Amino acid sequence: MPAQIFGDIMDYRLVIVGDTNDADYVTEISKIDQETLDNIIRPVAKLIKNCTEHYNWNDSEYQERYPRALKSYNFDEKPHKLLFGDFDQDTLQHFSEYCPCFEGGIHSIESITITPWVEEENLLV
Repeated sequence: MPAQIFGDIMDYRLVIVGDTNDADYVTEISKIDQETLDNIIRPVAKLIKNCTEHYNWNDSEYQERYPRALKSYNFDEKPHKLLFGDFDQDTLQHFSEYCPCFEGGIHSIESITITPWVEEENLLV
């Protein structure tokens, strides 16, 4: 398991920015724990980072959510497991729950960042 980068932090703020229509960006902010970071976010982020396709994600109402980088991989093939770890379609589905949504879907994930979780106060309420 990767070391915690912020010490003994219990929860993280996960920010994923997606491109929905050639530089029309949407953002999703989620609260996640260390286990989700290590077992879901990091492995899929590594896969997306290594994607050589122009668009690195496919998420639309017409097609199943998956990283386009996977189209050349079979989950049962050994090279895939060596490069990206032992995860499956359920891992990808879990990851996609943290992705931003838009009516036409997103074609690329532009950034995935984490910071320690802090409580916020909405000053307009």
